[in-house]
Amino acid sequence: MMPEPEALEAAEALCASHLSGGTAAAGLEAMLELVRRHPDCERLQLLSARLLDRACGRAQAIPAWAALRDRFPSCHEAFLLTLRWTLRMQGDAAAREVIATRFPAASVTAEDLLLRARAWEALGDAEGAAADFARLTLLDPAHEMAPVLQARMLERRGDRVGAQQVLADALRRGAPAMRLLPEIARLDADIENLKAVPPAAPGMPADISSRLLAHLLTEAIRRRGTPQPPRDALGPVMLVNACLSAGGAERQFVNTAVGLQLVRRTGIAVAGHRIEGPVEVVCRSLDGRPGADFFLPILREHEVPVARYDRFPAFGGDPAGSLLAEWRHLLHLLPTRVLEGTAKLADAIRARAPSVVHLWQDGNILDGALAALLAGVPRIVLSVRGAPPPDRPERDRPEYAVLYPLLMRAPGVVLVSNSRFAAARYADWIGLPRERVRVVPNGLSMPAADASDSSLALLDGFMTRNGPGFTVGGVMRFVDNKRPLAWIDCAAKVLALRPDSRFILVGEGELREAAEARARALGIAERVLFTGRRRNVGFWMQQFDAFLLLSRSEGLPNVLIEAQGAGVPVVTTPAGGAAETLLQGQTGWVLGSAVAPDLDEAAARLVALANDANPRERSDCARRFVLDRFSLARMVEQTMETYVA
Repeated sequence: MMPEPEALEAAEALCASHLSGGTAAAGLEAMLELVRRHPDCERLQLLSARLLDRACGRAQAIPAWAALRDRFPSCHEAFLLTLRWTLRMQGDAAAREVIATRFPAASVTAEDLLLRARAWEALGDAEGAAADFARLTLLDPAHEMAPVLQARMLERRGDRVGAQQVLADALRRGAPAMRLLPEIARLDADIENLKAVPPAAPGMPADISSRLLAHLLTEAIRRRGTPQPPRDALGPVMLVNACLSAGGAERQFVNTAVGLQLVRRTGIAVAGHRIEGPVEVVCRSLDGRPGADFFLPILREHEVPVARYDRFPAFGGDPAGSLLAEWRHLLHLLPTRVLEGTAKLADAIRARAPSVVHLWQDGNILDGALAALLAGVPRIVLSVRGAPPPDRPERDRPEYAVLYPLLMRAPGVVLVSNSRFAAARYADWIGLPRERVRVVPNGLSMPAADASDSSLALLDGFMTRNGPGFTVGGVMRFVDNKRPLAWIDCAAKVLALRPDSRFILVGEGELREAAEARARALGIAERVLFTGRRRNVGFWMQQFDAFLLLSRSEGLPNVLIEAQGAGVPVVTTPAGGAAETLLQGQTGWVLGSAVAPDLDEAAARLVALANDANPRERSDCARRFVLDRFSLARMVEQTMETYVA
């Protein structure tokens, strides 16, 4: 029995309420009760999958999405979401194979053509999408949704004129005017409004969203003028990041906030200035995915206030009095992330009147830089980690090519990297002299080393099964960038050379199950301990004799610094600034390639460490090196210098 339309509307409202309120787990329980009553209702299953996705994270929700896709093949959302997951985890070839399997050439209907066109777009294949939209037009000239979806695809690419043409042609073919006319009217209004926006400057992306972003940035910079440098003391300091999850960048973000809070409390002058404060952390969300609040207890312990800007009212709760009031009719044309961040942050920043807004990582710079400029913040610090957007195509957006060059023309805007490698890459990409990008290396704050009962029990069982031996450790998010499967392959090679070896991996992520399966397939599962996410990472590092990192890309890998701080020598790919974290041949080794690391080379380096005649001397050297090079006090002092000079 299917639910009544009113019941479905109530379920939709329930789902939306729990998703916006951060209570997805509670909403899921209620939705599953409805599913039990109406097991054949596709819509209820879809709402449940959305709630599960938010409550547990994409990796755990993927089986549910796949089941929904298989049971309801016409469900676009389930198919497209699982397709994007395949693209992310297995690459373009695997994703194209999914499309080929789902749509045999001889049996493609109009609805199949529509879904396949959207699938090509998800893969970034504009030609494939256009071809299927053309086939669909021939097969069903008056199709209701196809022209709307095709126009929106063109609109996302900045081609509003092309989108208009698609809708007008559909109207002439007899497609339903009730659906098309509002879309045409909206596009007409957008194009008319954008006549006031200057054309793209030479070398800048020409799409409408980028043009508008450039216009607003230029106007904000003009209105802000040249801020006066601080005299003796800084007022409020706001640090902005996406979340507080268990990552290296987030750890440094929290270390910086805590260090600045200490400067404020003690009243000491650092870099010639005091902080009158307050020091505040602002995050986009703390429950967008599991573990997003991992470091929150540390900030609370040091009484650093934490706010969530996803909960700030748009336009400060007063659209007419907002900093953005004169542009509100255009804002929807901005890139989505810029729109969200600017609408939520601009008026909130103005109300707080900080001396410094410190934005961490590309995504948060995208979210918050325009807002900080509009609010007239005197000093805006942009902290980048790792390679610039063009080096990471899966994360690149055309608006970055607009954002960074314009920001670096604004007085009082400072670009900071945590490694010389990343500083040089960003400077070259933006077209800056390399000295314009300052380098502030990470500060060492050893992770918690408490021996919790659960950790002791886990370790004791592992050691009892395997006996004494040489322990290789890793701490990572189980994601493709960290190559956890290659890590397991390397472990098997080490074990073949040194049979008393054993391996401990600390962390969580979507590839953990695949890594465990790889260990079983190689017959080494008993020799590998997967601890899951742990707050007492320092305790686990104390169990390691060597540390292995096989990343494709990095900023300045915090785990390499922490491992050496625990006296553990390291072996790493040359990803990002990894080579800057160690003394080659003394405290560790850098492998020859981050693109295609030689696992035999990695295994040989690890076995050489296992056979080291003076392991204590190497451990002491590692500790001395990182304590001298990466002190927390030094990082805080250099950060303060970016705030005042």
